[in-house]
Amino acid sequence: MVKIILLGQHHNRYLERFFIENLSEHYCLTAFSEDGIFSIGQGKNLMLFSLSALSYCRADHCISVLTPHTKLPEPLPAGTIVIAASDDERQLKSLAKAQIPVITCGLSSKDTFTFSSKEEESAVVALMRSVKSVYGHTIEPMEVPITFPPKTDDFTLLSYMASLILTETISAQKQ
Repeated sequence: MVKIILLGQHHNRYLERFFIENLSEHYCLTAFSEDGIFSIGQGKNLMLFSLSALSYCRADHCISVLTPHTKLPEPLPAGTIVIAASDDERQLKSLAKAQIPVITCGLSSKDTFTFSSKEEESAVVALMRSVKSVYGHTIEPMEVPITFPPKTDDFTLLSYMASLILTETISAQKQ
């Protein structure tokens, strides 16, 4: 079963709500937050953990979405996919020092996930290079259109779409 961990010292409630509302359209989602536990949706099982801090993690098929300025749990499980904002240079240096591969989200063509176009309530998210899914399959570069509520921040959109692509919920064949 796939696990997604939303991890951040400056915990982002909007990020949590956005992931819950949207993942429940694709999965039978069991969500664990600091406030409680609940299940919603239908389909394949997926676990979502929303935590301000985590000191230890041992799980397979795991994606960790790090909000800016987040300290990493040690050790991270082998094979964990880490998604981080490219504008948090300190966090990226810490990940590089720990030799943890990272999927970056941001507004640069150097990022793994970025926008090829963006308007107030719609965008096209671009996967800029090949990546491995949580199942170890190669995912080739692609572009995926998305609609969203106004004023949704870039990191929420990009990390959510990265999670869908990395869990193979969205693929080039499913578009």
